[in-house]
Amino acid sequence: MRKKQRKIFIILIMAFVIILMLVYIIINRLKAPTSPNDFRSIKQVVEYMGSTYIKEEGTSSKKITVQFKYPLYNEDKTSNETYFQNMINLIANVNNYKNFSLVDNEKNIQIKVKCDTDNNSISSIDINGNSNYFADMDTNNAIDEYTQINSIDIVINSILLNNVLKSNWLYSESIFGTKDSYYDNYNIFFDEGINVKVVSNGLEEDSSKSVFNIVFNSKYKSNIISGLSTSSTLNEVVSNLGQPQFGSIENGLIGYKTSEFYIFFNLKNEVSIYRLQYPETSEFSKIVGEFITSKNSDKFLSDLVYAWPNYDSYIEDSQFNSQELLYTLFGVKIQFNVSNEQGIILYNNFSGNLTETINFSDILNKNKSLPDNVYVKNTDLVYENENARTFYYIDTQFMKQTDNFIAYVIPNVGSDTNNIKFISKTDNYPNSELSYTVNTYDWIDNNRFVYSIKNKGIYIYNVVTTELDTVIEGNDTFEIKKYENGVLSYDNKEINI
Repeated sequence: MRKKQRKIFIILIMAFVIILMLVYIIINRLKAPTSPNDFRSIKQVVEYMGSTYIKEEGTSSKKITVQFKYPLYNEDKTSNETYFQNMINLIANVNNYKNFSLVDNEKNIQIKVKCDTDNNSISSIDINGNSNYFADMDTNNAIDEYTQINSIDIVINSILLNNVLKSNWLYSESIFGTKDSYYDNYNIFFDEGINVKVVSNGLEEDSSKSVFNIVFNSKYKSNIISGLSTSSTLNEVVSNLGQPQFGSIENGLIGYKTSEFYIFFNLKNEVSIYRLQYPETSEFSKIVGEFITSKNSDKFLSDLVYAWPNYDSYIEDSQFNSQELLYTLFGVKIQFNVSNEQGIILYNNFSGNLTETINFSDILNKNKSLPDNVYVKNTDLVYENENARTFYYIDTQFMKQTDNFIAYVIPNVGSDTNNIKFISKTDNYPNSELSYTVNTYDWIDNNRFVYSIKNKGIYIYNVVTTELDTVIEGNDTFEIKKYENGVLSYDNKEINI
């Protein structure tokens, strides 16, 4: 009898476990997907994205018929690229990265997706016969809606700004005062209330430099233009200069173009000025013409940097094999493997020849076709730059703070080194940064930052005075463990500070 009861008990437990497993499976099947791997069918992806699934045909290269929730472009010419890209990525994943196509007969959309099964990646996306559909459409729309910005009349009040103009924007520290630090590509003249970014006029280190951007902050008390200063409200600026040509009061940034410079005002009590510059494009047009023929991006970038050494940003990422070269004042961006716009992007502050036979006005007037790998944006690259500068984002997970400063630690991808920027929490001290990468680090008080460089040494940086002291040098690893009661522990050693 006991054996029979035990068997029944075991059977009940097994049945209970099976029921729990079934319930778990059902719940998981009903649960809304939260990651790409949660999807189990193409139908589920399509319906999750709010579109209507009709059917799918074929095996090795599926044809999926749907009714998309959105058109490729809305009536106001804004694209739904993100929506379509998300759906394509999810379907590619659930389809094990085999080739497929998406067809919406009602909206006349045909999307062909080629995949690389070996690398689980998408090789190409062809939309209605165009492998670069959204980038090309955005360019066509930008040309249709191109806006010419005319300069406004102003009166220059600032003696400093007048001196910069008299020097033809050539940089000299004597114009601005005493340099206190360097931060985020800007020379900081703290007491004067001025930050200055410069660009090189040549490839040599000792070549002259030109002023790229001047930022006046609240420490600068004099009027700058037309009776306006850093303490002027945005409403006062609009009342004086008229409706903004760039930005809006609601977004906290407004700007204008004068005959000699751009000027921007923001809610941080900053007045930012950029040189108005039109490039000589004869050499540029030759280099662009060669690139359009050869498609050799490395030679193109090398030749362009040599001809135009006064770029304001050049970023290379070996991990993604991406390159981005910016000539903000010229209205030119060059990029490869950054977005689907591969090549040359012209903004509406560009003018001159694109190639030896095509002028930018020819493109805008549609007298000549736009070459491959060339795109147009209906926005000003100077405004884009100022917008990015003003709303600079700091990720709090990389912050290490004291009462006076934030150490903003920016890890280098694929390395154990970090870049360090120091941000003052008050207006009492200038921002600054270390000009080289460090391995380990810590604060030892509110103002002093200890850091190490592998196989080189340990150092202390006084963020207030920007002075640097050497603690110890040598060939050790110099991995800082902790600092406590005047004793710094590193590797398996200790040293008094």
